Amino acid sequence: MGALTALLVMAALLSSSKENVPPTSGLIMIDVWFVWFIASVFLITIIHIFIEKAENRPMMWSRRVKRVNPKETTLSYQLQDKLRAMGKKELYNFLAQIVFLIKTIVFLIIYAGLTVYND
Repeated sequence: MGALTALLVMAALLSSSKENVPPTSGLIMIDVWFVWFIASVFLITIIHIFIEKAENRPMMWSRRVKRVNPKETTLSYQLQDKLRAMGKKELYNFLAQIVFLIKTIVFLIIYAGLTVYND
């Protein structure tokens, strides 16, 4: 429900921002910004629906968990243990968070570069 509200707010902001800028024949950077984040919120909603429909059972390889030596408590071992203990829903959610974080950072870097280059 919150994602739908966010989509409606972003669509309203897009239309109100179009009123405050001079008319142009092509795309302006604010259009690119809003379209990107409206599409991102839509994809996040689709991912949430997919995660909700997934069965929450442990992954097949999680049954073969080896005991870790207490001395081996590095970050990589802790991450491996966390991933082994996750069910499908938690794993999909974790992967989606990483993917969406990386794609947003890449978009912001490209957007900032284009903004500086166009000025």
